[in-house]
Amino acid sequence: MKTFDDLEIRRPELARGYLQLLNAQPYRPIALFAPRRVGKTFFLENDLSPAAHAEGFITVYADLWLHKTAPLDAINHALEEGLDELTVPTTTVGKIAKTPVKKVGGLRSHPRRRRRDGGPRHSGCFPP
Repeated sequence: MKTFDDLEIRRPELARGYLQLLNAQPYRPIALFAPRRVGKTFFLENDLSPAAHAEGFITVYADLWLHKTAPLDAINHALEEGLDELTVPTTTVGKIAKTPVKKVGGLRSHPRRRRRDGGPRHSGCFPP
């Protein structure tokens, strides 16, 4: 008996629409919001990413839900995979010569510096 998990709904028209948006404003981010288990990841992996690759885009997917405690690690890993697609040959030597991404910076709290009310002071600097 088939279940909802067995369904595969392809949305190539929606993927083309997103690609038109990305082509029109290349540096503007796009976010997908929907309840869990409605096909966002399936759409990204099976419709949007292949269509984007066909148009010359480099796609990077980072699953932050699986890495809630270390989101920057998830982003670093995804960027490393994307860079390897560009720069590393598919030979055995190429697989050994993977390009590690050391770190990606972001906002962080500086615990040594406190506000007058005792709360942490936030800074927009990159981690050392």
